[in-house]
Amino acid sequence: MRHGDLTLPLWVLGGLSFATSVARTVEAQGYDTVPLWIAVHALLEGGPVYTEQGAGDFLYPPSALVLLLPLGAFDLAWGNRLFFFVDLAAILVATAMLLELFGLRWRGPAGAIALLGLSLAGPVLFTLNAGNVNGPVLLGYAGMLVAARRESWLAAGALLGATLALKPILAPLLVVFLLYRRWSSAVVAVAVPLLLSPPVLLAAPETRAFFQTTLPLLLRGQDARIQEVSVSLSSVLERLSSPSALVPPLQAVVLVITAILLWRRWRIPSVEPRRLVEACTIVLVGAFLVSSFAFSHYGLFLLPFAVSATDPSSPHLHWLTWAGLFCVGSATAWYLDLVPDGVNEMLAQRFTLGLLTLLVAFWLAIRFEERAATRARDQVVSARAPDAELAPPIARRGALP
Repeated sequence: MRHGDLTLPLWVLGGLSFATSVARTVEAQGYDTVPLWIAVHALLEGGPVYTEQGAGDFLYPPSALVLLLPLGAFDLAWGNRLFFFVDLAAILVATAMLLELFGLRWRGPAGAIALLGLSLAGPVLFTLNAGNVNGPVLLGYAGMLVAARRESWLAAGALLGATLALKPILAPLLVVFLLYRRWSSAVVAVAVPLLLSPPVLLAAPETRAFFQTTLPLLLRGQDARIQEVSVSLSSVLERLSSPSALVPPLQAVVLVITAILLWRRWRIPSVEPRRLVEACTIVLVGAFLVSSFAFSHYGLFLLPFAVSATDPSSPHLHWLTWAGLFCVGSATAWYLDLVPDGVNEMLAQRFTLGLLTLLVAFWLAIRFEERAATRARDQVVSARAPDAELAPPIARRGALP
């Protein structure tokens, strides 16, 4: 190690912090893996896969059963262990891919700092503890961004489609494909879950209950138990005892703001892949806010934006952006006994407040980049103007050669 090189100390710090944080998640690990394991074994044994229970039930589309079939080879204990390591590997590989995407060597100090950040991130620790499918979905998302950066848009569509087949949480990103006019890639993304579903539906007709019971349940926001922990705008307003009549107008306002931000961001010439990542993040933030339910561990899907915000050219090197990311990613409890209950109730909604803060941060960043683009155009125009301004009037009219 060279004198003054902090790479090794940072890796020691990041590695120890990550290892100790992950070790605490193993105690009650795998409660989200249980319904996945039960569903796969029910499919193989000809039992019912979908019920109307909501929380604790298998809630993913029939196409997910194809991707989860390897769980059928394990008992529940080994299934839990398998999913833990799948999530762990997927998150680490996705992080390395995102760092390399923005020109940061994952073996260097950036990788060590990222590992330290992961060790403190609530969505990461929850995903590892619960054993859900968000790790593989994040890996597919990172792969999509890398493929798009390399102009392999069909591969990007296939990777997004794989995430949709497993868990359609990234479905709003289809809007970004359309914005980039990548029609065939969007078709490929939709085709993947559509092609994986028919074999399951034909082989196990009881899986058609997904469309009759589970899908309507999801659109309703599941049940009261889920709404108590949901971070979507409608759930938070209900917990704060706000009039229900306020919910649709506020959701409409958020949708309009999201659409405006997305369009304005798209129109600004910018170095890729930062524009792509920011467009995807705007869509996801808006979708999480207006959905019937959302969870705080969905913050895992803002990891690409967190990496992109460290780019020296990014206008998001701003305290407001990082305050929003802290609200979304912090694993620290915000309940304080020293403040009134009403204040605690507001602090408990920090994830939703973080998403709203990010929308404001995007507005400020877009305005900054728009002004910078205007100044750049003005400088180009002024650089071309002197010859015309210094020429004699008759020459400017074209009367002289």
